[in-house]
Amino acid sequence: MNRMITISLILFSLTSPPLVYADNYALIIGGLAQDKLFYDSFWKATSGLYNILSTKYGYSSENIIFLFENEGEESGLVDGTSNRENIRKAFKRLSAKVQAKDRIVIFMVGHAARSGEIIKFNLPKRDIPDSEYADLFNQINCNNMIIILAFPHSGAFIKYLSGPGRVIIASSSAREGYDGEFSRIFIESFSPKETNTDGNISLLDVFLETKKRVEEWYENDGSVQSEHPHLDDNGDGVASWDEVPNDDDGLLAQETYFGDAVETVAPEAGFRAEHTESVKDEIDISEILKNAPDAEDYPDANAVILLDTETLDINEDISYKYLHHRIVKIFNKKGKKFGQVDVPYTVGNDDIEIHHARTFSPDGQVIELDESKILKGIPPPEAVKAGLFVAVRLMRFRMPEMTDNCVIDYAYSVKRKGHIMKGEYWRQTHFQTSEPILKYRFTIHAPKTMEFLYHVSGIDLLPEITETKYTRVYEFEASDIPPIREEKFMPALQDLEHSITISSLKSWNQLARWYYTLIREQDHITPEIEKKTKQILSGVKNRREKIRRLYEYVAENIRYIGIELGIWAIKPHPAELVFKEKYGDCKGKSTLLSTMLKVAGIKSYPVLISSGNSRKVIREVPSLSYFNHMILVTEAEENGELIWLDPTVETAAFGYLPTGDQNRWAYIIVDEENSYLARSPILPAEKNVKRVEMEIEVKPDLSISLKEELLLIGDFNTEWRAKLKHIPPESHSKHLRKFVEMDTRAKMGKFKISDLKNMEEQLRITINYDCDDYLTPVGDAYLLKLPIEQHPYAALLSEETREHPVAIGKNFTLEDEIQVKIPKTFTIQSIPKDAAIKTDLGEISVKYERSTNKVVMTQKFILNQPIIDVSQVPRLKQLVALASSEKYIMLTNH
Repeated sequence: MNRMITISLILFSLTSPPLVYADNYALIIGGLAQDKLFYDSFWKATSGLYNILSTKYGYSSENIIFLFENEGEESGLVDGTSNRENIRKAFKRLSAKVQAKDRIVIFMVGHAARSGEIIKFNLPKRDIPDSEYADLFNQINCNNMIIILAFPHSGAFIKYLSGPGRVIIASSSAREGYDGEFSRIFIESFSPKETNTDGNISLLDVFLETKKRVEEWYENDGSVQSEHPHLDDNGDGVASWDEVPNDDDGLLAQETYFGDAVETVAPEAGFRAEHTESVKDEIDISEILKNAPDAEDYPDANAVILLDTETLDINEDISYKYLHHRIVKIFNKKGKKFGQVDVPYTVGNDDIEIHHARTFSPDGQVIELDESKILKGIPPPEAVKAGLFVAVRLMRFRMPEMTDNCVIDYAYSVKRKGHIMKGEYWRQTHFQTSEPILKYRFTIHAPKTMEFLYHVSGIDLLPEITETKYTRVYEFEASDIPPIREEKFMPALQDLEHSITISSLKSWNQLARWYYTLIREQDHITPEIEKKTKQILSGVKNRREKIRRLYEYVAENIRYIGIELGIWAIKPHPAELVFKEKYGDCKGKSTLLSTMLKVAGIKSYPVLISSGNSRKVIREVPSLSYFNHMILVTEAEENGELIWLDPTVETAAFGYLPTGDQNRWAYIIVDEENSYLARSPILPAEKNVKRVEMEIEVKPDLSISLKEELLLIGDFNTEWRAKLKHIPPESHSKHLRKFVEMDTRAKMGKFKISDLKNMEEQLRITINYDCDDYLTPVGDAYLLKLPIEQHPYAALLSEETREHPVAIGKNFTLEDEIQVKIPKTFTIQSIPKDAAIKTDLGEISVKYERSTNKVVMTQKFILNQPIIDVSQVPRLKQLVALASSEKYIMLTNH
């Protein structure tokens, strides 16, 4: 069979003279789109072919008739509306101009509907039936006609349009009535690798390449192929789709071209893909390089971002494309951090394309990224650190050959099939870094039927909103964005950076109704869960005690393992599975606890919360993107105070919410019709206590013996218990030295730690150690420095200025009581004076009690405000300065 095809091709080429054309014409028709998704698709295909014909093949604009349902996205390109009257006029006009030796391309893209045996290509207003198109096409007396039909049922048109000298490519058979990927793939098939030595590509090659890519797309997508491209070029009205070329079709297509190529560049480089970037981004990189500032212009910067654009193109089915384009001038080694680019994507759901990545050296060289050095499948470090199994991965590349004063320029896009909530979309984007940004733009192209709520943080910025027939465009633009100065104890960067939050949700209850459908059937009570619950609560009558016991059971006995793949990233696994497997993530553990509480007749409600450093929630813009954690609330008594429970923390005592969950907006879902935002509680300072009691005995040889007892309550208990619980017992002494900041000369003796396995409210630790030559000679006296741990916020004292609040995150109390026994061979020469400071933030007191051979120093530091505003920082530093002042006793030797 293959040999016969080869012989036929040879005979055809020997007996047929080369095809010569007098002039080139084209008719491009984009049908009625009906929504943004197809409007974008039809525009990209029709405008794409227009630019291929005019730019690559030199078609005169006067010889191209372009009809579309409106004026399109590029001014001056469309000649008229693609209605029935204009289509008839176009064919009549072409019939008068096109000669027999000319070449004409007719391209139709759109929807089609079938009514019995009649196929109608959908147009604005009234359609034209398939049979009438035969008369329209036959008006044109041309022996060289290329017909591309990209719409459902397009194969049905072939029997009407087939004829001598006509090459017809249809996107699908007569029976296939689904809109697909053909038109996009057809345009993309015009790549340089498919051209001959003259830069041309035959219609047969285009057909075969398109057919192959269509098959690959459906295979990769995992869906049933709903369009099979067909080819007819022998005039018999019967198209072929498999094993082309064959004895019937493919011979004429092999010798047919769109024209003589006038450029050898990739045709797609000559036109702008719809909505990949704003029109304003059609920039001249040479202008940016010429006007780029020097390091002298920004003496405090390591780099400057010349341009940073993000473009989001959302469709009705919530599939979307995100494009990020960034140009950065690097001044020094530290600025090279911008050269590592991490692109997050979801395995099995996202397609990534690196559009370009290049470095412009100071001497004018352009170094392109070597694609073989692109890394894929990297787990996000944050997920690895948290022990989460997630579907998100990173694609990573490093810009090539970066040097001081080079410019890096890269653009990538991520295409996603859909969003987690059908029909809705939300997103947060941040646009401030540690280096200045000269120009930033965030553009959203969304269906006109989808309206966004939005909020801009950190900067006064409103979007420019424009509309077309199917699309609403939001464009946020800012210039000269200052860098963020990094400081110790600053709030999370994402809470400080300029940001834009968008959401198509109209209310928080809309979010609750949807999310409730994900969780409402996950708390099914099984006999096993019921039996275990009753066993745990045997003999317990008190409601609060019941809650405590069930909380401790889930926290201690169900391991925290986060397997958050696919929908399970937001949907909890069933309580039955979590109970059986004895592990779960925050959602699974909370669901199991809720189920066991239900067995006990106690209602509880899931709470979505942002756990960790970031706590920002824009209450005016409903969105799931703020939250990364699920916990529970229940009532201490019927209609009483709420008890907040985080069963993922196995060391947090009942009633003590971890610091990472405190003092932030949380979303409580009561049921599908009732939900509300509430601020999570914050523990008072008296419930977060670290108390240190020391007994120091000074020896005549200048050494000391010391007994230290620590009492840890609240967050201190949770944190220290977690650290010690996950350290092998044989390593406890090593880590205790570090925890209590023990003198490096000290010799550690016996120590005791209270039971780490339970979830008590207090943790007690006792440590004994000796230290030789501890006293320091000062003239004729000796200095005994009291071994108090460094204040946790002592680093603030070295700051001269402050730009950001101090994010402490909790109220707390630090208490120190140190008793020093002095041998008779020494006399107490002096001790510091008592001191105390009280402010609106908190207070500190330092007191000394002195007797003949004993000194007792007590220090108490209380902080009652977890976030300290910049204006309050001086008062905080006063408290910290006194707490950090040296505590000592001066002794003399008899």
